[in-house]
Amino acid sequence: MKRLIDQWKAVLLVLLLLGLIIMSFSHMMGGFHSFLLAEHMDYWSGQKKDPSGEDLLKMDTLYNQASNYLLYDPELLQFGGHLSEWQAYTSDGEVKRKFFSEALVRYRESIDENPMWPYVRFDLAKAKIRASEIDAEFQNALRETMRLGPNERSLQVGVVQLGLLTWHLLGDSTREVVLMAVNKVLKRNPKDLYRASKDYKRVELLCSLVHDNDWINKACLTELE
Repeated sequence: MKRLIDQWKAVLLVLLLLGLIIMSFSHMMGGFHSFLLAEHMDYWSGQKKDPSGEDLLKMDTLYNQASNYLLYDPELLQFGGHLSEWQAYTSDGEVKRKFFSEALVRYRESIDENPMWPYVRFDLAKAKIRASEIDAEFQNALRETMRLGPNERSLQVGVVQLGLLTWHLLGDSTREVVLMAVNKVLKRNPKDLYRASKDYKRVELLCSLVHDNDWINKACLTELE
């Protein structure tokens, strides 16, 4: 009887080891395809033109291959959202809307898997604007971006830009968060704040919100003359 029990223990141990090997292999393969996808996306992010249809197809293939092994990986889902947005830019009509919708779904799924990562919240907010959906979800994404990444400089500038761009559609609580981001950037470098508003053609609005900074006040007088 003892010998039979020992045999079953050995069988279970072998099965456990096989399971771990399979899991390790799957994660390795998924990570490999995800790495290649990230490399392609980094390259095209640095270009002045959008990727071609052939390049988008190649990235889409890498994404699907990685997804076969990393089904609920939050970073991969975030990559997928970026990819869907790129696909939307090169499409029209119903296909364009389909890709934007797909991007939003992937960002939401990434948030579900890693709710503490502020950058995907900001990605969701940007995608909502591009999909012309300035709604409660968009405002929540802005607020959560600042709550989760209050000291991330690139996010501060981004929240300022998106907040000023949609200011007239924001609720009071969201406006307070945008003003918080404005003040954070203002204390660090008012020139960054001015450039952020100028890029989105919101200098006049910025000038109406900031009154106690000499550099901004001078820039506003020059801009609005």
